[in-house]
Amino acid sequence: MSDEIADIVDSYYEANPQAERHRGGWYVTLYCTIPFYGGPEEGGWWGQDTAAEASQHYVTRAEAERALRAVQDSADSMAQSAEREHGDWCIRSCEWLEARGLDDDYLPQVAGARGYYAALEAVAGSHSHRDSRHYE
Repeated sequence: MSDEIADIVDSYYEANPQAERHRGGWYVTLYCTIPFYGGPEEGGWWGQDTAAEASQHYVTRAEAERALRAVQDSADSMAQSAEREHGDWCIRSCEWLEARGLDDDYLPQVAGARGYYAALEAVAGSHSHRDSRHYE
């Protein structure tokens, strides 16, 4: 690394003392997908944000792949649980509407259950994104 680049890097860490130095290797990251409903324009539209929930660094790809399988099993279980909870909420909402003689459009549109998945990546959190919040 040149002296100029080293000075820039040192300045960065002086300004950001909590920053982590890039270590190379692999990361296993747990992600949450968060659906949202955008509004009634043209019959409604939906989007989905993806947020990194947790990440762990591994030196070798083999270590990371072993961990990935375990994290994916947990993510699958979390997604199934979220789907069940969302379904139960929908049933309770329908029963509440029916008990009051209300139409289903009385309640706001729902976006769906959160999802979970694991990813193997060189940069932790690189799958995170926020979808547009306006009708396109």
